[in-house]
Amino acid sequence: MKKYTLYQASKYSKISRYKLEQAIKEGLLKCVEGKRNIKCFIFEDELNGFIKAHGDQYVKESNSRNKPLVYAEDFVLKDTHVKIIEEKNRVIDVLEYQNRRILPLLDRSDKEKSDLVKEHHDKLKEVRSVAFEALKIASTFSKKDGENLVKRLMQIL
Repeated sequence: MKKYTLYQASKYSKISRYKLEQAIKEGLLKCVEGKRNIKCFIFEDELNGFIKAHGDQYVKESNSRNKPLVYAEDFVLKDTHVKIIEEKNRVIDVLEYQNRRILPLLDRSDKEKSDLVKEHHDKLKEVRSVAFEALKIASTFSKKDGENLVKRLMQIL
């Protein structure tokens, strides 16, 4: 015959340990004394009989319908997400435009090329670091963090 601890019985029956202890004190549920740090054991037959007779009075109410699937601080608002995507696309467009401007310059002298490439390379590094930072924290940042990131991207460009 299988026996459960209070914790196991609570999981099995969907009745809180406190409620099970109340039922034991009221004599509705029988148990045997536990050992060491286990308060008591409840036999499976006793538990099933208790659930059948009194379960509807003791079963935990399910609040799953009332709980939000995602908590407010764990997601980015749709407007902020749209702004970030638009800003990312704008950065890509700017980089493509700069790339189109740089390619014809390859025919210029080495000094002119290196100066222009260095200038664009520094900007590109900064944009890349901000973009990678955005990707890393995109799923965890708040609305304020998203707005700050959009402002930083706008300052760079």
